[in-house]
Amino acid sequence: MEYRYLEAVIAVARYRSFSRAAEEIPCSQATVSRQVKAVEEELGYPIFERSTKSGSVRLTEKGEITLRKIEAIVANYNELFGGQRTSKSSSYRLGIFSGPLGFSAKSIIVANMYIRCPELQLQVYDVRRSAFSSELTQYKIDGLLMYEAFLTDETPVNNLSLKQGGLHYTYLRTQYPMIAFPRYHRLACRDSVSISELRDETFLLDYDIINQKIRNEDTAHRGLLLSCLKAGFTPKVVYLNVAGTNLVNIRDVAIMENGWIYPTFSLKSLHNDNNIVFVPLSEPLYYAQYYFVTLDSKRSENDKKVCECLRELANRA
Repeated sequence: MEYRYLEAVIAVARYRSFSRAAEEIPCSQATVSRQVKAVEEELGYPIFERSTKSGSVRLTEKGEITLRKIEAIVANYNELFGGQRTSKSSSYRLGIFSGPLGFSAKSIIVANMYIRCPELQLQVYDVRRSAFSSELTQYKIDGLLMYEAFLTDETPVNNLSLKQGGLHYTYLRTQYPMIAFPRYHRLACRDSVSISELRDETFLLDYDIINQKIRNEDTAHRGLLLSCLKAGFTPKVVYLNVAGTNLVNIRDVAIMENGWIYPTFSLKSLHNDNNIVFVPLSEPLYYAQYYFVTLDSKRSENDKKVCECLRELANRA
């Protein structure tokens, strides 16, 4: 039994996918399938249950026990011959919600991950909020940096770590809204700003909260509108009807060119444009929480490494 066959079993178990395991090793999917089958034939029983309909893979009951033994064999081998083996880098596909996070955020995340774990090749992808669950369950991404908005009169969900719909959510940070100002704005030097001080400002949003009915799940926009109405005014809104990955870059240019302001949950530690200044909104009626999300059935050491990097960046904000 060749050593790399056992590595193929571990990779398939980690990603619950032959194609993702092949990408990780790297080799062809047919090679991974052949190597795993060879191990199963040698053992005399299947390690994995394969679903041709969904393409999913899961460990059998015997496979769970066998995997632990294979991992121990590989760990002992690496300890014994580690000095003679070249360390192999691995890749990790991280999804992010592109709303508050743009190109600079991606580059900062990748750079910090490289400093922490140079052997892990981090790739960052934009993910639509409506599609993040399927992106994870179909193994298009390995993990996700996301935020969820709440109104302050809702039951707070602090230090959350839960399982839901086959996904595992790890709490990273509670983030209250900030107002992004152009650097030259009269309020950009403040430690905080009240909503009433923004009465005469033009809000730049990616959704028309005045002329279109706000969806129930759009808590951030509802919170902003409620805050303005409570302060006695209806906000003047210009909205970006733009879809795609350049939303944040277009937004920043619009702020600088027109002097507009932008409410956001963006983490300051993930923004490096000195022309944009983030000022906390005092006494907000809404807030957000950041989470790192993975499949509950596939949680690897790489998940832990990426999670710790994101936690460190989030807590710098």
